[in-house]
Amino acid sequence: MIRYFNVDKDTLPVFAALCEEDADERFTELSVALGAINDEEGDASPVGILTGHVIDNEIMLDRIYVDPEYRRKGIGRGMLLRLAEACEAMDETIRGIMAVISSEEEELQLFFKGLRIPMIPMDNVGQYRTTLDTLRMLPISKDSARVSVPLDSVTSTMLRRFEAQAEEQDADVGVPFPIDPGLYDKASRVIVRDGEIQGLILLKEEGEGYAVSWLMCLPQAHLQLSALIRDAVIAIRETDQRDLWDIPIVFGTLNEASLELGEHLFYEAEYESYNLAYLEV
Repeated sequence: MIRYFNVDKDTLPVFAALCEEDADERFTELSVALGAINDEEGDASPVGILTGHVIDNEIMLDRIYVDPEYRRKGIGRGMLLRLAEACEAMDETIRGIMAVISSEEEELQLFFKGLRIPMIPMDNVGQYRTTLDTLRMLPISKDSARVSVPLDSVTSTMLRRFEAQAEEQDADVGVPFPIDPGLYDKASRVIVRDGEIQGLILLKEEGEGYAVSWLMCLPQAHLQLSALIRDAVIAIRETDQRDLWDIPIVFGTLNEASLELGEHLFYEAEYESYNLAYLEV
């Protein structure tokens, strides 16, 4: 079993074999670290470490390292998910993370690409930047990344049950019930688990692109929101011949719930509408 721990200067030596030589010297009150330990049959051994430090309202990641024997098992992803929780408990002003990865560090580049965290290309490096809220919405594992199905594949009974739950969550949803799949584009997707709808994105063709009529997940499905958006964007890309960045996929903030969601999806953006294609989710 893999266990994750908040690491301080006193416990950092446990992960010395995975850290850079001067990690202990550079550890200050502005540092944050998380470690992963393989705890099988009582034989605990360190297998992963994540370190960073606070700059303004972001965590600048210094190191993400997983023992080669334990890679591609979701440990790096698990450390990032728990980093969001640790930052919230440590300092409520921290809003996001940033990492600058050399082009020579191909495995780390592929790691961030696999998480669909956007990259800003620079000279011989890539800058990856995302919000803590987006980290919380990452699928827990690679196996859970594709969680959605087309809207027209679910039954009307399932839709009616979801509508009832949605009205309990937010009376001003801005969507005319009952939902008719025939009114929305085939790229519209829903999250289904155990025969119940837990989230959806409704899309309509509008102008040169698509308008998001409704984007909502029940609380238990919030971690799957980024996968839901990604599946919808992939569905559009598979049917539209244009470059994705040339296709407006507009999410408008119609009420307080959608305004808050838009602010979470787009770090520190102050708009009333957003293009989901730019999320690179």
